[in-house]
Amino acid sequence: MKRIAAAIVAIACVGSMPAAADEHRDHPQPEKLGVVTFPISCDPALGAAFERAMALLHSFAYAAAAQAFRNVTDADPGCAIAHWGIAMTYYHQIWQPPAGEDLRAAAAQIRTAVELRTGSLRERQFIDALAAYYRDFDQLPHAARAERYAQAMAAVARSNPDDAEAQIFYALALIATAPPADKTHAQLKRAAEILEPMYRRQPLHPGLAHYLIHAYDSAELAPQGLAAARAYSKIAPSARRRRAACVG
Repeated sequence: MKRIAAAIVAIACVGSMPAAADEHRDHPQPEKLGVVTFPISCDPALGAAFERAMALLHSFAYAAAAQAFRNVTDADPGCAIAHWGIAMTYYHQIWQPPAGEDLRAAAAQIRTAVELRTGSLRERQFIDALAAYYRDFDQLPHAARAERYAQAMAAVARSNPDDAEAQIFYALALIATAPPADKTHAQLKRAAEILEPMYRRQPLHPGLAHYLIHAYDSAELAPQGLAAARAYSKIAPSARRRRAACVG
C-alpha cells in the first residue's frame, strides 16, 4: 500500500492533479487549464472555446465544462459535438455513474447530437459511442451500458490511431470497465500502455496524469507506476519543479 501511495503522489504532483485518487465530486474550475487539442467542424471561431470546455472536462470541473459546452451550442446550435460534450460531463466514468435527472438530461443531449446529423466522421464516431452508453438507460444497468461504450470507443480508437483524444477516452473506458476480479489487470495495463506515451508527448494535458493514477491503482502495478512517475519528472524543468514542490 505504501508503494501505491508513492506512485499516486508522484504521478499526481507531476501532473498538478489532486493526489487523492478517489475524489468523486465536481471540482472547481482550476486557475490554469492544461492544453487539449480537439479539432471540430463547427464554426471555426468556436474552436478555442470548445477546447477550453474539453480542458475543463478533463480537469473534472464538470459544471464549468457543461456551461462552456452550452456556450458553444448557443453560438452554433448545429454543433452536434458540443451536445456530446454536455452529455459527457454527466458520465464521469471513474466516478459515480449518472442517475435520475442527470441521466435523463444527458440522454436528451446525446439524442440531440445524434439527431442533428452534423459534424465530421470522427465527431460522429464520438457521438455514436456515447449514444451507445445512454441508449436504453431505463432498461439496462450502468455496467452493461459502460461495457457497450467501451467497445464503441475501441472502434473509435482503431479508426483514429493518431487522434490523441480518441486514444485517451478509450483508455479511460478501459479503466472504468476493468473487472475487479481480474488479477492480470489486462485492461489497466492496456490503458497504461496507451496513456504513458500520451503523457510524454502532452505533459500539459489536464487529465492524463490523473488517468494514469487509476491505471496503476493496484498493488501489482504500483511499482510500474512509481517508475513511470520518476520518468515523467524528467520531461521538463517545470515538471521537476512541480514535483519538488510536492515532495518538499
